[in-house]
Amino acid sequence: MGTESIERKRKRDQEETEKMAEEKRVKLLGFWSSAYSIRVDLALNAKGIPYEYQDEDLRNKSELLLKTNPIHKKVPVLIHNGIPVAESLIVLEYIDDTWPQSPKFVPEDPLLKAKIRFWSHFVHFQLFESMLPIALTAGEAQEKALETFYGNLKTIEDGTKDLFEDGKPLIDENNLNLLDIIIWSVLGPHKSFEEALDLKLLDPKKYPFLHSWVGAINGLKAAKKAIPDHNTMVTHLKHFRQMALQRSAPS
Repeated sequence: MGTESIERKRKRDQEETEKMAEEKRVKLLGFWSSAYSIRVDLALNAKGIPYEYQDEDLRNKSELLLKTNPIHKKVPVLIHNGIPVAESLIVLEYIDDTWPQSPKFVPEDPLLKAKIRFWSHFVHFQLFESMLPIALTAGEAQEKALETFYGNLKTIEDGTKDLFEDGKPLIDENNLNLLDIIIWSVLGPHKSFEEALDLKLLDPKKYPFLHSWVGAINGLKAAKKAIPDHNTMVTHLKHFRQMALQRSAPS
């Protein structure tokens, strides 16, 4: 085989190796303050999965985001083996199915699995949706939003204790589940929200079980890596609120 043929083969082999490596990479397209994104961050960290993170400018979305999530054009998107997976709840279960090492996010027991999924959906759709108007409104509208949010917290406080032995949230690096991740993504940064909005959202006296639960998750190494920086988050939320109130003010 001539020198030129050897070089062509070497180049072809190198390109094939690079292609295979690219396909095996795990990449997350997210937004640093998004509850939907940080829950996937936490899941990947908890399972010890190496990944590349790309923070998106949601006002100027990358071609990669538009290509990998052409329907909703939103984060997060997990790209694995060159194939995108979108929607955070689906991404979390994909991660759990693809990487079976602990922690297992969804238990094998059918009844416990159903309960975990039920409450995960409640937090995802109702608690989080009731939290957003608090940051976007003032006066009577904000008071109503707070009433709804506190009602949802109370529902979770009372309804999830039977998921834990002795009604105590025992959390460690090896037993994190889907509901823990969803709860944390909404309430983990609660201190940032409280400082930015000058409100008490997760009062330990009113919601001692939830407060203890979220605090235990915040103590995990995986959560510390994924949670947004407190001061940056406070600044972001204050600006977000100011812009929202200016838009809603009568002209």
